[in-house]
Amino acid sequence: MVLNLCSNHHILLFLNQMGMQLTPQQNGWLKMAEIKANLFKELESHELMVQNLLSTPGSLESLQAAIKRAKDTISEAKERRLSFTRMLDEKLYEPAMAYEKRMNQLLDEASKKELDLRIEAKNQSIISQNILNEKAAFKVHVTNEWYRIAEEYRENLRKGIDAFYRESLQKNVPYSDKLICECQAFISAFLPAQMVKFQPQYLTATEMEIIYYGIEKYNHDADLQKAFDQVPARFQNYENDLANSEAAIQAIIDAANRREAEVIKAIAIETATNTLIAQAETVTIDTPKVKTEMKVVIVESEAWAKAVIMNFIKIWPADKLRVKSWSKLTLGQMAEALAKSGAELTNLELTEVCK
Repeated sequence: MVLNLCSNHHILLFLNQMGMQLTPQQNGWLKMAEIKANLFKELESHELMVQNLLSTPGSLESLQAAIKRAKDTISEAKERRLSFTRMLDEKLYEPAMAYEKRMNQLLDEASKKELDLRIEAKNQSIISQNILNEKAAFKVHVTNEWYRIAEEYRENLRKGIDAFYRESLQKNVPYSDKLICECQAFISAFLPAQMVKFQPQYLTATEMEIIYYGIEKYNHDADLQKAFDQVPARFQNYENDLANSEAAIQAIIDAANRREAEVIKAIAIETATNTLIAQAETVTIDTPKVKTEMKVVIVESEAWAKAVIMNFIKIWPADKLRVKSWSKLTLGQMAEALAKSGAELTNLELTEVCK
């Protein structure tokens, strides 16, 4: 059996003979195919007409008339084509795109929510990290301060003994047990320095107290007693030094200067060491990544457009442009390049955008 299905009419007859019925949608597609075939025939006819009109130029007047008729024919062909494509847009493309638009809208809403949550998580992570860093900083501050206070107090006790000894030599005071007692009484009035105050930004008073009392406090009583015990030994050569007081005093001053320099160095080394240890032991919180970029705030006005052009010409951020054709460069592309340039802009406002 040979079928000659040359038209929709023949197809429908054949299907009826076979006892088959098309759905309205299938009928619609058959009609669409027929409309498309007829349209292409019309467009082909219009094309042939234009070819014939323009194939034989002839005189100026005849060519001008032919061009006019060709333009009318092209306009008519365009209108026939648009009527078909508009129908496709309404019946096919737009309904199909509607699904995509709704999905993209849902995706955009979810992406915005995800960005908001990511920014919130990042901010919370930064706060948590700052708290951890400040706890470590406060702990090392207290530790270093106790070390400094202890070293300075011991050095001040030594300085006190030296000062009393030197003054006794200068006043030519004869040696006696009373001299030792007076020296001990003199240094007993010395007190340790106060701890430098820590300025917290994130820690509460309770959190600081827990850290503070968790670190062993310096007790100066033992160092004071040790200094008391050193006083008699310091005065063992007092009578010989009294006989050579000028040299003895200079030797005391020189030794004190060397000792003070060593104390300052020891405090600096201990402070740096404790700080490095604290930094190494501090946990680093994994922070969500949030990219930021600067954008020029768009203002739909002539003044804004002029400002973009003027800034672009002045700065000329060509290295920040991604454009294939300079003739198609837009104000939006200029503004984007200006924002990326990092240059100071005149009469344009910048805003930071997270993504």
